Amino acid sequence: GVLIPFPGQMPPMVGGTNCGPARPEGSGDMQPMTGPIGLFEWGGKAGRGDSQGNNSGAGGPIDASVWGTFRGKGPAKRPMNSYIYKGGFPDHGAPGSAPDGTNWAGDDSPGGREEDTKLNLEVFRCPGDDGYKGFNYTGWRASGLPSYDHYGNSYVANTAWIMSAALCGVSSNASFARPVQRIPTPQRTIMYYEMAGRIAWRANYGQPCMPNEFDDSATLCNTCTEPGAPGCTGASCGVGSADWIASGKPPVRGWHGRAWWFDAAFCDGSARTINMKGHHRPAPRMEFYSYTQDIGTVGSHYCCWFCVTIRGPGWSLDCLPAPAVRTTFTVPMVWTVQ
Repeated sequence: GVLIPFPGQMPPMVGGTNCGPARPEGSGDMQPMTGPIGLFEWGGKAGRGDSQGNNSGAGGPIDASVWGTFRGKGPAKRPMNSYIYKGGFPDHGAPGSAPDGTNWAGDDSPGGREEDTKLNLEVFRCPGDDGYKGFNYTGWRASGLPSYDHYGNSYVANTAWIMSAALCGVSSNASFARPVQRIPTPQRTIMYYEMAGRIAWRANYGQPCMPNEFDDSATLCNTCTEPGAPGCTGASCGVGSADWIASGKPPVRGWHGRAWWFDAAFCDGSARTINMKGHHRPAPRMEFYSYTQDIGTVGSHYCCWFCVTIRGPGWSLDCLPAPAVRTTFTVPMVWTVQ
């Protein structure tokens, strides 16, 4: 069978035919322009967080929420819902309200959009989801809401993006937007997991070696200096906005209260609780790496890929050595973490 980690369509091709076949305007039914691509809006209800701008918490009008129906992320537009709730949901969006001008063709009912935030969709809501659990998006922390109310979903999809060159969109290095036949180890590749642990794998990302706290070697945790990798020799992984040390080294608890343990669903259909305290460093080596010029890599050497090989005990976020999957999504928005 074919796995459906991304049940929707992509937006029109960015960059024209030089980047591949173009799609008609308005053909995409997932709108990534106002938030991280695909994390939450694959299923669930309308959220009401980030209603005063990105990373802003809540408190603003529901129609201003990044995760709400007015922005094209209500239950009628979250594509996994149509597979689970056969009756579907009425679309209360406002025609033309999508940030890219897409005509959502909804009935423009403010009352309906309010009701979209109050749905009880138990498939997408964990009873243990009572809000921020440490080292995660600052907007969620500021809102004080459960993830289910803030984003419309207690769970996130496994999305990992490789930035593209020449405006050709980003490419998926994870299970998102990929059929199961192109996942080398579906039994260990995560498809969905608790929002509480969304950033847990980044606790040691780009940091100095910390072998006493993580599954780190004593050296070369963050830098690859091997010869034979033009353009990649000396590469290092940047901490970015998710700096666990600067945040005070907080423990991250899952929905069930245990630090660094989170429920996850895998691409073979199994589910289990995993330990995700950072990730293995240095990254394991593949027997080969696909050369993929269109996503900006310069070769098939280990140093070109070690920063995007993210694995832990019994789990993986990347799908290497399978090639990254090209998409028409644009560069995802940067969200702050604390």
